[in-house]
Amino acid sequence: AFELSAREKDNLRLYIENGGFIFAEANDGNGCDGQAFDRSFRALMAELFNSPLRKLPPDHSVWFAEQPIDPDALPSGLWLYGVEACCRTSVIYCPRSLSCFWELSRGSRDTDYSEHVNRQIEACVKIGVNVLAYATNRQLKDKLDRPRIAADDNTEPLPERGTLQIPKLAHGGGADDAPNSLANLTNVVRDQVRIRIEPTRRLLTPTDETIHEFPILFMHGRRDFQFTPEQRAALREYFERGGFLLADSICASPEFAEAMRRELRAIFPDQPLSRVPPSHPMFTEQFQGFPLGQVTLRDPQARGANDGLTARLTKVTPLLEGIELDGRLVVIFSPYDLSCALENHASLDCKGYAREDAARIGVNVILYALQQ
Repeated sequence: AFELSAREKDNLRLYIENGGFIFAEANDGNGCDGQAFDRSFRALMAELFNSPLRKLPPDHSVWFAEQPIDPDALPSGLWLYGVEACCRTSVIYCPRSLSCFWELSRGSRDTDYSEHVNRQIEACVKIGVNVLAYATNRQLKDKLDRPRIAADDNTEPLPERGTLQIPKLAHGGGADDAPNSLANLTNVVRDQVRIRIEPTRRLLTPTDETIHEFPILFMHGRRDFQFTPEQRAALREYFERGGFLLADSICASPEFAEAMRRELRAIFPDQPLSRVPPSHPMFTEQFQGFPLGQVTLRDPQARGANDGLTARLTKVTPLLEGIELDGRLVVIFSPYDLSCALENHASLDCKGYAREDAARIGVNVILYALQQ
């Protein structure tokens, strides 16, 4: 059993929120007793995260990230569990022992294990390799490649007068599933142009009476959601009074994209989302942004039964959809992921833009909105 201090728990939560990954095992079974650790770890995960520790389904990417694993080859009772946090499964946990089987891995040693035991050893080694591939996206990060940590809700300073803050729009489809994406984007905007802009962790409902104090809202998610009639009316009023919304679908979630289009149709029945043409000045340096003629899209590929998970990187023109009101774009929606890339969390199975291009797209959209 183990117990962490309140500060250690906060640090661990912030570590996960800022791109970290935990791979844990209880080292139970095969003559070892890991039950006390198992109870402590499950209690810690329940305390730190809203998402539950769940059994990972056979179609989860970790089972084939580098090489497919035969479930029948796993030792009896061995399976992986995970916690969904910040765009991906950020915690992977095995209640049984993996490291004991790693110790038995032959490497360059000759062994006389039975074929059955060798299959178990091989499967456990593959789990370790796959977890590393899933956690790192097969890319080693530079030691300076670290996202900036947004201020905690309880310590967030009051902004100076005239400082732009961009809150997130609250909804039931994962409104804060990538908690640091917006903060990282505002940091890039501040570095690109000399304007007062500060990150905020604030979530606003559409009917919040302070919503008109914020010229720009940000929204993302990965699940279905639905606004009430009152919330739709409040959002329409917000847009008609000059407000602007930047939104994206986390990991190109089709459920969120469908909900987003449905809700916008309900708000603007005569003005559907349509693609922003590649020639739009938003994709140029006209508003002090970046030239975005070509960007890199990470596109997960269909795999065969014996293949690992791969993603193709292709050069494309940005796909953004918008709604125009009185000659002004009031909504920009990316059906491909921006948020996980901005979190530095984009995984092999996440369809979206490369991190640098996601940031450039976000910067250009915000600079466009500020100059309308």
